[in-house]
Amino acid sequence: MTPNAADRVVLGATALFLFAAPFAASGGLRAACLIIAALALAISYRTWCARVILPAPLVTALAAWWLLGVASLAWSSMPVHTLEELRAETFYSALAFTVFFLAADSPQRWRPWWIALVAGTVCALVARSVQQGFSLSLWRHPPDGGVGPFTTHLVLIAPLLVALVCRPPWGVRRSAGAAALGLALLVAAAWASRDGWATPSRIVWPALLAVFAAALLAGRRAQGLVVSDLRGLNATLALAALALTIAFVAAIATRSERFYPNEAGMTTSVEHDLRPRLWLRGVEEWKRAPWFGYGLGREIREAAFLPETPPSAGHPPVRHSHNVPLNIALQLGIVGLALFAAVIALLAREYARMLLDAAVAPLGVIGLALLAGFLAKNLTDDFLHRHNAQVFWALNGLLVGFGRRVRP
Repeated sequence: MTPNAADRVVLGATALFLFAAPFAASGGLRAACLIIAALALAISYRTWCARVILPAPLVTALAAWWLLGVASLAWSSMPVHTLEELRAETFYSALAFTVFFLAADSPQRWRPWWIALVAGTVCALVARSVQQGFSLSLWRHPPDGGVGPFTTHLVLIAPLLVALVCRPPWGVRRSAGAAALGLALLVAAAWASRDGWATPSRIVWPALLAVFAAALLAGRRAQGLVVSDLRGLNATLALAALALTIAFVAAIATRSERFYPNEAGMTTSVEHDLRPRLWLRGVEEWKRAPWFGYGLGREIREAAFLPETPPSAGHPPVRHSHNVPLNIALQLGIVGLALFAAVIALLAREYARMLLDAAVAPLGVIGLALLAGFLAKNLTDDFLHRHNAQVFWALNGLLVGFGRRVRP
């Protein structure tokens, strides 16, 4: 295979990965795409090797965090579970970051990647609607993984709407009208995502507001990112913020009315929320193994959390603490949590530095919004897991890769 052919294989495999990523059951296809892209990159290494500029502190922190997960197999309370998570979680997440970091060597790849991820999201939403609307058993489970994973995916792609108000090469359509349409579709998709009790997600709205706020704040500091000349953009942003706030209040009220019709107050569902109990249980478990935890795996302490499962018919079993920092502390202890915090801080530093360079400033805005939204969404659950985790690391890999190499 020639280097040029290998480059085309890399682009095709990575674009297919992003298109399939919103589908929770696409694990085999996603894995195959990453492996094929990695092999093609190995064949064409001469075309990218000379331009690789590694962010040494970030790579060191990432490697240390992932290697700690491997080492945790030695003290894991569930070795079989940890071994499976090392394959399905650590290996493929590391591969996603690495492949997209190495493949992000030309701005020409940004548009097909952007389109593939957005198109895949739309297809997953349509597939879920068709399956539910026509009672078809096309998939054993919801194609988008359910309300939690899919709303997390929406939070992950929300920062990409920044591209709708940017100039080339990072802009795909510089228009306030396109931004308004994109925001409207995002809000509609998030509201249409319902759980098993036909109630909308609550945490997705604060997470989207976090994306929104981070993008606005970063955009003010971004060099060369001029959006003030887009007519109607200010009104669009104000309406979007209002819509997200109203949706948040409405989601809380809807859930309260659905589950607690005999109790006064629209915040009743928040007052009865299960998560504070799970967090207290998680802290108690963490205190028994504070430094290195119980071993890699989101459900490593499921025996401690299963008794907290509500007796309500159809409620899924509760297997973890529903909080990413606490889950990481349970798995890898305070050492693992410190390494993860370092990774996030170093990613934020990479994106903050991009804001100072007009050539990649829009990517810095997207990256900071991505971190803000993902962290906010995972304060009440843990979706640093499977397809959501792979998308998260792939997006960070390509953003850091572009930021490191596509500069004057």
